Amino acid sequence: MKVYIIPTGWDRELVIKTVFKAGVDKVCLISVYRKKDHNYSPADKVTEKVNDYLIKSLGNFTKVDILNVNYIDFKDIVTQINHYLKENEGSDFCINISTGSHMVAAALMFVAYMNNIDLEYSVGENHNPKIMKMVFLLKKKNY
Repeated sequence: MKVYIIPTGWDRELVIKTVFKAGVDKVCLISVYRKKDHNYSPADKVTEKVNDYLIKSLGNFTKVDILNVNYIDFKDIVTQINHYLKENEGSDFCINISTGSHMVAAALMFVAYMNNIDLEYSVGENHNPKIMKMVFLLKKKNY
């Protein structure tokens, strides 16, 4: 089974296009969790709406898992992702860091490196060229 791991972020079109092009059996969306049934900020309301849209849209052509992490806690992100990898052992994984927070991207890069998982960065409008260059260099060095 081919599993694609990607943070939700707010660029929902990029997430949908990227997952669709990947032709995967399952996608794992990395998102933020709410603490005690309230939002951290008004931005979390936007995130929740984007997540609902992504789950509905992606669910039309692939299975969707959502993994909620504390997006400002590197250790929590790495722990949650590694747990997900163990739950889906035997699957062929690919991690995309195009969307989401910088901390989530850093944690996903770390997990990809430590588990020898392919790492991708999809080019969207106004994306940071420095991050793209770093990912392409890692891929070139076969990390």
